[in-house]
Amino acid sequence: MFKTTNEIKHRFKNITATKVPLTEVKRWKLHHFTPLNQQEIKVLAAALRWFGVHTNRWSLISQIFLANRAPHVLQLEYASIQNDQKRSSYFAQLMLSIQKPEEYLLNYLGRQNSGQ
Repeated sequence: MFKTTNEIKHRFKNITATKVPLTEVKRWKLHHFTPLNQQEIKVLAAALRWFGVHTNRWSLISQIFLANRAPHVLQLEYASIQNDQKRSSYFAQLMLSIQKPEEYLLNYLGRQNSGQ
């Protein structure tokens, strides 16, 4: 017997409710929809410096550099950064401070693959 989309939606909502103990699904949801941490923001800045700010390569950035984040979450986070004056100026400074984004990103990927 197949479940309807409404049943699946309510099941997901019930599994990830605040009073429910931590489960695999809830852990996934919390991780994917939390704001980016400082390291992820630096990687996003380097990736956008490399690909260009007016990019539609969110899925590529997500697959290669921030595999634990969905492309639309990265795009929304970047839009949020642009709308906030303080975060926008900090992000611009980050982008300018990374002289060679390809080297920074390759070093980051090397650290990720070695398990650090």
